[in-house]
Amino acid sequence: MLPVDIGSEHAIVPLDGRVSVGEDVVEPGWIALLPAGHDEVPVATEGPARFLLLGGRPLEERIAMWWNFVARDQQELTAAYRDWQDRNTDRFADVPSSLTRIDAPRPPWLGRTTRDEA
Repeated sequence: MLPVDIGSEHAIVPLDGRVSVGEDVVEPGWIALLPAGHDEVPVATEGPARFLLLGGRPLEERIAMWWNFVARDQQELTAAYRDWQDRNTDRFADVPSSLTRIDAPRPPWLGRTTRDEA
């Protein structure tokens, strides 16, 4: 058991190895979410493992997530997608890197039109 702030929500993100969170087993590529209201996180590993424990105060509103975007609703996600695809540097500044920039996949709610329609 790991002691945590009872007023915060938490996430366990396995980096390598299997991590048990309560009765659930979580592997790399997945995340375990724990709502606020717990003062301990029931976590154990099955052999060698590394994981991140993230936590913070719960957001006061629902959020929407798609690809690398987080917003309040689908309309904001669509705007973020368009800004990313249009390389809007006011919203997404250029980052010096030797890595190639990755275009976002087309959001499924936009369908297969030639121009994005909200």
